[in-house]
Amino acid sequence: MGRELTMMGHQASKSEEAHLRSIRGMRVVLLDRDANTLACMRDAIAGDRSFVLAGESRDWDECEVLLDRFLPELLIASMEQVPAPSLQQLSSSAFPVVVGLGDEPGPAASAASVYDTLRVPPLPEHIRGLLGRARREIYRRKADELCSLLQCYMASAGNAARYLSRLRVEEGNQEHEMALEHVLYIAADGNYLRVHTHGRAYEIRETMTGISTRLDPSRFVRVHRSFIVNLSHVLEVLTREGSAAFARLSNGMEVPVGPNYREEFDSVVNMRNRLSA
Repeated sequence: MGRELTMMGHQASKSEEAHLRSIRGMRVVLLDRDANTLACMRDAIAGDRSFVLAGESRDWDECEVLLDRFLPELLIASMEQVPAPSLQQLSSSAFPVVVGLGDEPGPAASAASVYDTLRVPPLPEHIRGLLGRARREIYRRKADELCSLLQCYMASAGNAARYLSRLRVEEGNQEHEMALEHVLYIAADGNYLRVHTHGRAYEIRETMTGISTRLDPSRFVRVHRSFIVNLSHVLEVLTREGSAAFARLSNGMEVPVGPNYREEFDSVVNMRNRLSA
């Protein structure tokens, strides 16, 4: 199958997902009811080394699962199948770049700032042209994100002296200092905080608000009123039971992400994932 790996909604296995993540390229998700249209798009993507097909679907619910799972850079979709609220949500994010299938995007799609349209049935040369335009737009948006990230880094570097580089923790009746890179997450525990590393936990006398202001926000993010995570140890964000979200860490621990912290945390993680793709 080369660079083509089609995944149908919930049917994608863990091994298939791991294989997809190992492939370098801009991820694409397709949405259309017509099998011939999907086949044409699939063939064109397989022949373009800049892109990898993350998944294809024939209904919006299935497509939404793919978007959450793979964070694609490009969505090519029949606009009539995308609910208006979802279109508005897509328009508020830099990614995925949205391309509509059909002659015209329609009023709702136009309001949602659909980047481009592709006539159906799609011709191979038209698909190749579209992928070229989408590639340039994706690079432009990634460059914008990188500039924003660099600005945050420079602002953080200027304030580096005010952030902790080590933590003083309690173990038994003794205190010692620990480098922050060893910290996976910090959890509230009554009047104390528990600092968790791989296989160990230590107590510190501090509040969540107090420690949050002393940790570098480019490295540590509060995801819940009771949890702070080290971004270096966040592997992925999981969604369960509707809207409940969890951050899965490098030790297998799943830390809950509170609804009041979800938007900012998702933004940070999504940017990191795209820049590393």
